[in-house]
Amino acid sequence: MDLKTVIPIALPAGFALFPALIALVYGREIRRRGRIRREGLSAPGRCLARVHRRTSHFGDERAELRHRIGFTDARGQWTEFQEESSLSLREGDAVTVYYLAADPRATATTDQYGLAGPRAIVAVLLLVSAAATLFLVRALS
Repeated sequence: MDLKTVIPIALPAGFALFPALIALVYGREIRRRGRIRREGLSAPGRCLARVHRRTSHFGDERAELRHRIGFTDARGQWTEFQEESSLSLREGDAVTVYYLAADPRATATTDQYGLAGPRAIVAVLLLVSAAATLFLVRALS
């Protein structure tokens, strides 16, 4: 196989697989948050601090905003956790925290994103993946 044969196959294959893998990751997070909301408990919480951090991935720097949230779980223990968020909470803002009783700190989420946004992202990624797969199938026939 030469380059003229590989590129028309590899490019659509990449466009088919990459969005599908990202959709898989988002799908897991959607299911996790949905399970916590369905099966878990809720408690009033507060935004304790806004944590700004700069991260670098493969030379690409970006700013990351996380919120440190505190709440009292059903056992009466004070629990704190950090959550990445695009929504801007201010220190002292009230939030509803959802968590599983077995491990409040590890499962706590404010669910500030809701599930509509991630579901829409998954739908778009799967559509891109399906279109690339269709293109690849037609190109190979």
